[in-house]
Amino acid sequence: MTRFAEAPSNELAALVARHLDCLAEHAAADAQLRDISNQLALRWRDWIVARNAQSRREAGH
Repeated sequence: MTRFAEAPSNELAALVARHLDCLAEHAAADAQLRDISNQLALRWRDWIVARNAQSRREAGH
């Protein structure tokens, strides 16, 4: 028999609840990571644009 077949229903319910909590935490962390990555990409792009503009000004273009 498997462990789940031998597990009392309250233990199984607790494991399912814990699993769902972990999935929710993972989804929230994943969304936060995407948000941070997007912010980083935008800031990096802005920095490159500003650096290129400064280089053009210094070159007299």
